[in-house]
Amino acid sequence: MNAAKYERWFTNQLLPNLKPNSVIVLDNASYHSAQEELLPRKGWRKANIQAWLTKKKIPYGHDMIIAELLKLVDPLRPMYSQKRVDKLAKNAGHEAWGQTKGDVAANNSTFKLQDVKGLFEEALEKVTPTNWKNYENHVKKIEQEMWEKEDLVDHIHETFQPIVISPYEDETDSEDDDDDEDFDQSEET
Repeated sequence: MNAAKYERWFTNQLLPNLKPNSVIVLDNASYHSAQEELLPRKGWRKANIQAWLTKKKIPYGHDMIIAELLKLVDPLRPMYSQKRVDKLAKNAGHEAWGQTKGDVAANNSTFKLQDVKGLFEEALEKVTPTNWKNYENHVKKIEQEMWEKEDLVDHIHETFQPIVISPYEDETDSEDDDDDEDFDQSEET
């Protein structure tokens, strides 16, 4: 699986079949986390970092080294680190934790715990009762499915005994086979 294939399935198969305001829960697989935009990092050439900063209208000194340029990028990361699937879901009318998380990330400029807490509380106020009810119902549904799967696994373990096949020939079996052959030969004579 890669991001392009996943996003095609996400857009063409999953999103059209979801009820409005569905909650989408994703793990951290790399193809779930493809960024909308690549952000400069240590491995980038200086010219590419400068081009990115210029595109974002961020002033920098031409004599700055890569480490200094990256320090200019760091506070901007939350604003530009949107995941592509989050954007696809939002464009289709689905928002979840990303609604709150994205709001905090977009408005966080100090990275101080107290400020983040305030931004989080403001973002939560934007979540409607309908959003919360949908999140809650979705979690309950997932929990019920997990309980049903656990019951099924328990039932299988209780019902079926394991079958063990040894890759080694048992000596008693081969001796019994020899005895059977001897017995058959003696009957013929």
